[in-house]
This record gives sequence, structure tokens and C-alpha cells, in this order.
Amino acid sequence: MKQLAGTAMVIALLAAGPALAQSTTPQTRQNAASAGTSTPQKLDSQDRSFVTKAAEGGVSEVKLGQLALDKASNPHVKQFSQKMIDDHKKADRQLRQALAEDKVAFPDHMSSDAANTYDKLAKESGKNFDQDYMQAMISDHQQDVSAFEDEAKNGKDQSLKQYAENTLPILRQHLQTAKNINNQLSKQQ
Repeated sequence: MKQLAGTAMVIALLAAGPALAQSTTPQTRQNAASAGTSTPQKLDSQDRSFVTKAAEGGVSEVKLGQLALDKASNPHVKQFSQKMIDDHKKADRQLRQALAEDKVAFPDHMSSDAANTYDKLAKESGKNFDQDYMQAMISDHQQDVSAFEDEAKNGKDQSLKQYAENTLPILRQHLQTAKNINNQLSKQQ
């Protein structure tokens, strides 16, 4: 019941936007959590920006991965796209857990850049799709690794810093795998 009420509160805050988030100190948040209540926490601008980018990036990876499952012709690309779906859904759940006490707006849409990439890829097929999808994954994961490194090093919210540190090895693995598959595709031309 308590979790259901908390979920309802998060949904209400998502609908209302980040302006409803209230400011507390980390100590107040810790005291509220130990008392069985949760007090909203306002994140600083860097942490808020990171949450937005991470959430939009996760949604984008899942949607692009689903598109690739349908359109890719190379089995390695299909396998990679399934991994993107699985890993980014898991990362999304972990990010939401890191924010459980913060009650911040959690984007559930792709960034405009990712939406443009999706629209472009949706018109392609076969080898062209495979190559362009993998190149998009390289570019995206290079940006992700950079953003997660920055948050792990400079973030203010300890839960988000820990999330970034824990997720970095997976993102680095995604980047390396994308590069390897892209190289294989280039050799097949």
C-alpha cells in the first residue's frame, strides 16, 4: 500500500513537472527515509541534466533496439539490439531506484536527436540499416560514456554518482561491441 501511494505520487509529479519538486538537504532526506516517510529532494542542475540525458538515452536505446530487431539483416546486429533493449531497460529501473526518494520528473521519451535518428533508420533496410544503426550506437555510446564519467566524477547526488559508476562498465562494453560489429560490417562490403 505504501509503495502504491509512492508510485501514485511519482506519477502525479511526472505529470506536473519538475517545478513541484521541493528542496531538502541530504540529511533531511536521510532522516525522512529512516522515519518511513519520503521528502522530495531537488537535484542540482548538473544532476538534473544527467537524469534527463540518461533517461532519454535509455528510452532511445530501447526503441532503436526494437526497430533494429525488426529491420536488421545481420544476426550480430540483431543480437546487439536485443542486448540494448535488455540492458537499457535494466539501467532504467536502476536509475528510477536511485531517484526513488527524489521525486523528480523522469523523462519517458527519446531526445529529439534520437527521434531524428529513429525516423532516418525507419526508412532504411538491409546492410544500409545495419551500418547506420551501428554507427549511431557508436556515436550514442561515446556520448553516454562521457556523460556517465562526468556524473561519476562530479555529480552531487551520491545515489546518482553510484548509479553512474555502476553503469559505466556496461556502457563501455556496449561501445566496444558496437565498434567491433561495425568493423565486421565494413569488412563485408
